[in-house]
Amino acid sequence: MFFIVKVAGHGVDYWLRDKKIITSEAFANMFECQFDDERHRMMKKIFLRSLEYFELKLNYTSKNMSEELTLSRLKFSRVFDYCSQCSPVIDFDQKEYEKELEKCVEYNFDYTIENTQQFLQKN
Repeated sequence: MFFIVKVAGHGVDYWLRDKKIITSEAFANMFECQFDDERHRMMKKIFLRSLEYFELKLNYTSKNMSEELTLSRLKFSRVFDYCSQCSPVIDFDQKEYEKELEKCVEYNFDYTIENTQQFLQKN
């Protein structure tokens, strides 16, 4: 394992406090580099396969998900440091799910886990 120290303002303690941080940071940096050519070139040089996978998922999501829902999922991931669980049904009410994510952010509680579990138990 290696550490890139102080590149983005984070010291070693930040990286060691929680193992989940690296996934949140990878997501944030891969998303951010979509808007900066120099960062994108560097990310592609160092993390080619990971970036390709991320962009594949990002392109699929952006084609099939409303902009409002995409923004709500981004807010959610910033609050909870992980992505919200998506509906296991391909064709779902995106507006309703967007409202649920906004509720999660407002009350700082992930209701999506409970609702997804209830759906799976029914089916």
